Amino acid sequence: MSITEDFIKMNGIMFKIEREGFVIAELKGRQQIENKTSRKYVGFFVGSNVIPGDWIVNPYGDRLYIVDTFTDTGIDGPSELKAYFQTLVEYNSKSEPQSTVFNIGTANNSMIGNQSHFTININTSLQEARSQINSSDSDNKEELHKIIDLLESVANNQTPMRPGTLSRFSALMERNSWITGSLASLVLNLLTTQIH
Repeated sequence: MSITEDFIKMNGIMFKIEREGFVIAELKGRQQIENKTSRKYVGFFVGSNVIPGDWIVNPYGDRLYIVDTFTDTGIDGPSELKAYFQTLVEYNSKSEPQSTVFNIGTANNSMIGNQSHFTININTSLQEARSQINSSDSDNKEELHKIIDLLESVANNQTPMRPGTLSRFSALMERNSWITGSLASLVLNLLTTQIH
């Protein structure tokens, strides 16, 4: 074990590692700033399962988005995995383009904007889907609400939409085919809003 890894072991804190909306691990790490570049990173043990696109959450609830990883080496070999990050505010400010404001009134599920940027009123669609679930006689209401919660997390840029994000819900959607049209519309709107 390197000196850096000893330091992480003795002085590190536990981070939850989130990938595609799920906690996949809890790892000990140490939040630091690189001397030469002033880049912020969390140092983990070499070989830790942390990749760009993951979210890491410290015990204080701070959400950090991993933008890059690098295995640093010292005199006696690999010393730590540096997971460079952005804070939630930094992540949201870079992913939210400046936009023109259009005051149109109610325009549910409408695409509004200029040629380079647009906005879809996704919150109304999420609420309509929740109401549709609540008024159904399905035995799977709680599980169906988890799908809406996940889509809302994607809409709020808390969880990235990746291939397979909804695959664990496929059997549930087959049993409740009456909701698939609304969910397909929501997913399409979410994917469209992520293209800039």
